[in-house]
Amino acid sequence: MAVGLAAALVVGVNLGGYALWDPDESKHAEIARELYVGGGGLQPTINFEPYYHKPPLFYLLVGGAYRLFGVTEGAARAVPALACWLAVMVVFAYVAGAPRAGPRDGAVAAALLLASVFYVYVGRFVNLDSLVACTTAASLLYFARWSERGGTILPAYALLGFATLVKGPMALALVGPPVALAVATKNVRLSSLRLPSGLAVLAVVLGALVVPWAIEHPQYLRSFLIEHNIGRYLPGDVLDYKYHPQPVWYFVPVLAAAMLPWSPLVPTATAAALRRGGADRTVAVYAIWVVVFFSVSTGKLATYVLPAIPAFAVVVARWLCREHREPAPAVLHRATDVAAVLMAVLPFGAGIAAANDFPMSAWHGASFAPAGVAAAYCVATAGGRARALLDRQMVLCAGMAASLVAFSLWTAPAVSRALSDADLAKVARSLGTPQTAAAFGVRPHSFQFYSGWPLLHKATPDEYRRALEGDGLVVFLTRDRWDHHTAAMSEGLDLIEVARNHRHKLLVNRVP
Repeated sequence: MAVGLAAALVVGVNLGGYALWDPDESKHAEIARELYVGGGGLQPTINFEPYYHKPPLFYLLVGGAYRLFGVTEGAARAVPALACWLAVMVVFAYVAGAPRAGPRDGAVAAALLLASVFYVYVGRFVNLDSLVACTTAASLLYFARWSERGGTILPAYALLGFATLVKGPMALALVGPPVALAVATKNVRLSSLRLPSGLAVLAVVLGALVVPWAIEHPQYLRSFLIEHNIGRYLPGDVLDYKYHPQPVWYFVPVLAAAMLPWSPLVPTATAAALRRGGADRTVAVYAIWVVVFFSVSTGKLATYVLPAIPAFAVVVARWLCREHREPAPAVLHRATDVAAVLMAVLPFGAGIAAANDFPMSAWHGASFAPAGVAAAYCVATAGGRARALLDRQMVLCAGMAASLVAFSLWTAPAVSRALSDADLAKVARSLGTPQTAAAFGVRPHSFQFYSGWPLLHKATPDEYRRALEGDGLVVFLTRDRWDHHTAAMSEGLDLIEVARNHRHKLLVNRVP
């Protein structure tokens, strides 16, 4: 109960208290809104044009939240936030139920996950990655626990099918190899996997959405599977895959930062899990495989590797609780000191740097003051009782969790003012419904979400000029610093600026 309430506080506080962030959060919220207002079909759109990059399930779920709570920021964030909360509870239950473990051990694992700024804030962000991380990790952890205690394996197949519906066959590729290795090393018998029944369950779950999807929109299914899945693993000259290219080592620094303050413990804990074998080895192999799988992909985003973090939290928690009975090597204490300092300094420094470019105060970086206090305490008391690595990590996790709550309450609204056009959309709506709403040189997803209007966007100069020549009201969103481009689009027209924010300005052809 206490773990669930703490997780709900960290993940859910002020969830709807600030505007959606451009470009990605508002884009996914807008896709779900368009699917919702379009009657709940299976073809996601952005600006009411087909969007082939992701399956429709996530957008259908967010649309369901819109139906229950209205088209609001809180409703848009409810699905990923619930997935983040469930992942914390799954990790807690898995570790608490391990042999020679208990609720205290589970609480340690939950605390590690809640201390990951990256994991929590992706969970508070409107995108698919929190849901796919929760479902793939839950499927793998269910299998790992089943390999120790027996029972029915079929729920693991159902969870895997759901994960596949969220983001595609990538989920099968993440869970399959660790399971295959468990069979190859005789940790489980192939016959005990109940493959015929399991594959039937998987087929039923997948078929519930994929069959109508394929019948209704075959081009959508083909484009998603070939271009956005298979294409990223083919040589560049085969399909010319162009989305988010990054070097092969990209996820190493990403994970090192994402899992602060406990990332220095990951190599030692993972090696220990591999030596122990059994379910511990299965979880460790899965975590490693997630990183390897996405590292060899041509396209990479930091959020892709999110499914590894719950598994690494399990591995580190199991090691911490087992090793707590013996002194840890001094090098791990020194590494923890360094991680503590980085945990405290980096977010505060980022806040100060952001204040130079965004309309926010440098004092917003003080949201991470609790993390700084925890770090200072751990470094200052390294020679005393807090020298026990578990105690030190829990102090650091508590400080970071408190900082995340402060960030959500105080700093996130300030960030949204720099990353959202909700204010300009409010001004535009007050002018009445325009004949044409247009945007040039911007990614206008938040403006569209809050206005609810389709936009003329990425058009030719002639198309823009024809739209601006109409007799009715024309609303035009453009970059503040691109006046010469705006002038080219509106040559011969008298546009009036009615509002601007930190990055964009709103023009009209006449004031109503």
